[in-house]
Amino acid sequence: MTGATESRSNGGNIKDENIDRTSNDKGTLSMANTGEKNSGGSQLFMNVAKNSNLDWFSPGQSKHPVFGKLCTKADFELAVKISKVRTRDDNPVEPIKMLSVTIRGLPSGDKTTRSADAEADEDESPAKKLKSPDGPE
Repeated sequence: MTGATESRSNGGNIKDENIDRTSNDKGTLSMANTGEKNSGGSQLFMNVAKNSNLDWFSPGQSKHPVFGKLCTKADFELAVKISKVRTRDDNPVEPIKMLSVTIRGLPSGDKTTRSADAEADEDESPAKKLKSPDGPE
């Protein structure tokens, strides 16, 4: 937001970017971290429930600044499906991959980043591939 350059430290961590008081509500995207201050890196999480206890401005240890939100009801429904997949040691048994990501609302206008593989597999979108815990949908 300030235009300043951020350098990674301690194995890839970045400083906490506490820009505003947006809460970790359903459908928001937040920076994952180790629970320590300034320990975010390249991981994010999608909130599928209200998690105000994770707000950087709430009491407690773990702080997770919100930096975005899911754009559509379909996006949120997909996040809920992902949250319900079978896991082992807190990891999905079958890997879940993002083939493309679209970022909107940047100051310079809408930006879209897509991989070549994602464009080639347009008919094989993650939403179409994801199975519910009870079987294919």
